[in-house]
Amino acid sequence: MPPDLPVTAPSEFAAALLQGTVTAAFALLCAHLAARYRRAWFQWWAGASALYLLRVVCIVTFLSTGNWAFLFLHQVFTGWTGVALLWAAFAFGGRLPRRGVLVAAALFPPVWSWIAIYQLDVFFWAALPAVVFLSLATLWTGVTFLRWRGRSGEGVGATVLATAFLLWGLHHLDYPFLRARGAWSPWGYYLDILFIVAVGSGLLLLVVDEQRRGLAALSTLSGDLERGGATERLVELLERPLLLPGVRGSALVQLTRDGPLAVRGLGTLERLGEIPAVVQQALDTGEPQVTAGWVAALPIFREGRVSGALVMTGAGRDPFAVLDRSFLTTLGRQVGAALAMGDLTARVAERTKELEHLSRRMLVQHEDERRRLARELHDETAQVLSAVKMQLGVLRDALTPDDQARLDRTQALLDEGIRGIRSVTHDLRPTLLDDLGL
Repeated sequence: MPPDLPVTAPSEFAAALLQGTVTAAFALLCAHLAARYRRAWFQWWAGASALYLLRVVCIVTFLSTGNWAFLFLHQVFTGWTGVALLWAAFAFGGRLPRRGVLVAAALFPPVWSWIAIYQLDVFFWAALPAVVFLSLATLWTGVTFLRWRGRSGEGVGATVLATAFLLWGLHHLDYPFLRARGAWSPWGYYLDILFIVAVGSGLLLLVVDEQRRGLAALSTLSGDLERGGATERLVELLERPLLLPGVRGSALVQLTRDGPLAVRGLGTLERLGEIPAVVQQALDTGEPQVTAGWVAALPIFREGRVSGALVMTGAGRDPFAVLDRSFLTTLGRQVGAALAMGDLTARVAERTKELEHLSRRMLVQHEDERRRLARELHDETAQVLSAVKMQLGVLRDALTPDDQARLDRTQALLDEGIRGIRSVTHDLRPTLLDDLGL
């Protein structure tokens, strides 16, 4: 038969109704995060918040109608909320138990609730197992966030969530002793509301923390590749993911005519060997793929087409902590742009060297031509003019005085021409260049 319960006060009914309203808002928030980021832990938290909302609706309905069927449903949803919280914690930690364990855990709440509501006469023993299970699930969720906080070494969101879930789990334990007997009415409901608000705030802060770490990953992976050769740039690209928390290996796979080919690997992927199926799927779909194992394949886009994939492996949950699939796609495009920019930089440097070599060659040829012209003017033209002057000097004695005067003017013109040729040869090739050099 149903156990005896204390008389419900109007203030308790109002507090329970307020808790239901706040829980509905929290469930909508979790549903939005699950739809936005498509991560398993958000999906389980959305399910847990929906079940918790149904739990509050059932207790409010029971308080207003006194129908014991709603108390039975309240107990069932309480147990299922604990199951969903446990699975959300396991999903966040990256270690989901077998489905058989989930089925067994899901069957326990309705079976025990039937016994507790319709077979036991003592309310304490009827409520204790479900409350303990919900409390342990909440505490385990807090421990999961506490461990994640310790591994990542940062994150205000993880700290807020760990604190809220640990305190909330302890608060659940007072239900059969105090709240269900009116001792906490209505303040127990208000404490639950504060914990719900704290968890919602922690989830939003967790998203902010992970997006911030995602931006750091984007900056780390997609910066300019400044090293000289293609091999050096490739090694530089593969070294960058190893700087991210949790990443143990990285490799580059290029898409060739004969299929995907592992070009180079570092860390645990130094010898990639056979191309994993997740990499082939990323190359085929053009979308990033992340396995629970943890292997991530980011398609690399060059000139609007998939040209390869950056493969990373590590330990823990989502080592570089990027939540959004479109963000991962952008990351792959940035990596491809960095590779393309590195190739362009290398080609520009090569062309610059070629231009410098051509410029030096043209300068040498130009100087050789100036030297040749200067030598021809000095050694040939100037010498011929000097010989002509000497011959005129020999003829001068055989001429009349008038003819000698005209010949002197001719020799003066030859002297001026010889000086002009010497000036030109000096300008073309100063003797200091040959004597001392630059």
